[in-house]
Amino acid sequence: MTFAKKTKRFKKKKDKRMKKNTKQEIIRLFDFAQIVSKHDLQLAREIIFIARKLAMKTRSPLPRRVKRTFCRKCNTPYSTKTVRIRIGVHHPQITYACKICGHTKRFPYHSKKRTR
Repeated sequence: MTFAKKTKRFKKKKDKRMKKNTKQEIIRLFDFAQIVSKHDLQLAREIIFIARKLAMKTRSPLPRRVKRTFCRKCNTPYSTKTVRIRIGVHHPQITYACKICGHTKRFPYHSKKRTR
């Protein structure tokens, strides 16, 4: 086996470990931002900014539960003070509207089908 093949294989293993550790760190930062947001909103926004930069740098996607906890435009963590949530009646979607910047996000949802 050549030296190039060995280094390539080692690099793949290292990348997988790095992404796994990064994902855990991103989740930890978002959880910390949710706790901090009750006392200092600006600090929470900075923590979310750092976590997003970390995800972009390692090219790892944000987990679904994390994506729905902050505004992408202003990095504000969602709470009852910073977001308005509406559930569509005619269109099956949930709408998050940020009260800080006015940005809206829509997520589709499917209600459980009734069985007869």
